Amino acid sequence: MGSNTKYPAAPSFAVSGGGGGVSASAAMPSGDGGYVQLSTPDSGFYVGVSSFTLTDFGIGGTGFSGCGGAPFQGGPGGSAGTVPGQNTHVSLATQGWKLVSGGQLADLVPVNVGFSCSGGDGGKGSNSAPGGKHGATDAGTSLGLDGNTGTLCSGSAGCNGGVLAKTYQTTPLNFEGIAFNNSGHVVGRKDTMAVFWDGTNLTMLGPGAASAINNGDAVVGSDGASGTAWYWTKATGRTVLQAPPGTFSVVATCINANGMIAGYYIQTAQSFPTPVVWQSFQSGAAKLALDPKILGAYARAINDNGVIAGDTGVDPIRWDSPSAPSTLLSDLAPAGRTHAVRIYAVNAAGDVFGAGAVPQANLHPMTWRAGATTGVDLVAGDASDSQGWIEGVNSAGSLVGSYAQFGAAFDGTNALVLNARVSNLSTAGVIDALAINDCGQILVATSAGTAILTPQ
Repeated sequence: MGSNTKYPAAPSFAVSGGGGGVSASAAMPSGDGGYVQLSTPDSGFYVGVSSFTLTDFGIGGTGFSGCGGAPFQGGPGGSAGTVPGQNTHVSLATQGWKLVSGGQLADLVPVNVGFSCSGGDGGKGSNSAPGGKHGATDAGTSLGLDGNTGTLCSGSAGCNGGVLAKTYQTTPLNFEGIAFNNSGHVVGRKDTMAVFWDGTNLTMLGPGAASAINNGDAVVGSDGASGTAWYWTKATGRTVLQAPPGTFSVVATCINANGMIAGYYIQTAQSFPTPVVWQSFQSGAAKLALDPKILGAYARAINDNGVIAGDTGVDPIRWDSPSAPSTLLSDLAPAGRTHAVRIYAVNAAGDVFGAGAVPQANLHPMTWRAGATTGVDLVAGDASDSQGWIEGVNSAGSLVGSYAQFGAAFDGTNALVLNARVSNLSTAGVIDALAINDCGQILVATSAGTAILTPQ
């Protein structure tokens, strides 16, 4: 039974609020159950002979934003009742309720009742997505409001929680942010210098641009002028990564929690890229295996298990470990069409994210699931065929990127534009979402520069 349930006891009768929200982390408790309130009509002594109306519908599960307090905790379950703004009637196999006196709920007596109904379960807890579901279940069919769009949805447990927070507070940056970590520390470039920002102080890291940072504040980047790639921490300072002698250019694109670095080098100005991995900043660059038919590839993303993803410029590619053979992936383009792809991220499960071709004209946000070789269009529910891509994914599975020239999050079928949820954006629109961390913060590019969006 949901909490705060109030109705007369009777055999073969059950009404309950929705179950509590499920925590996104096993270490955090789930939310409380929902409650039930039944109403009587304005006249008469019965609440429906063949139906009644559920009222006072409760909000669904809510995840806590940010990393303070209780992140990842499930929220309250949805209450059985009417979706706000809707008149939800649930058919029942009963002869009705008899009003004994006064019109109070406690005075209702069930007559020949043989049914059960309940509110939809609370939304799954999410570190980046306060939201939830409204649900009123009748014979396995839920009527409710989607946590993202507010539209009616269906399903025996109501609707899923929101992908995004309801609002975000903006922190503008005075440099070009390229990547950040769970502490909100940002790396990137200011003029011709690589930079590291710890939320207060901006540290110059030397010439070039920083491309990635892990949660231990280890940073990698590259310097196009010298053709070198480098590694930096506060303890070690800047260290040039080893590369084969005589290489024209070396690029470090990503680093995982274990300090493993991936990237590529170009031997001469006219040669194809060679994907490489450094087991640590002190080791040499080891070539990743390539099928003989593949002339070159870029390693662009690495997860903590050592799964590496990238592309050839026209095809996505994945290595299940630094020593594994390459697996060429495919998008949804018709045979024979010339196109380009770009890979940006790989999650803990080995799912790869980026942009891929579809039967329509534009590149779409796409994922290639671990163990699969064909991409999945993540905006298949949008008929507009706008161009977009996925650039960031966090441990909760939240996806961000760009769609139709706006920064967006993705629920697996549609793009959810960020602009309407940003409270102090002024006239600077979000044009791209570059990354999302496990605290739900989003690093974005706006028309006025880069900024951090923090859930409110």
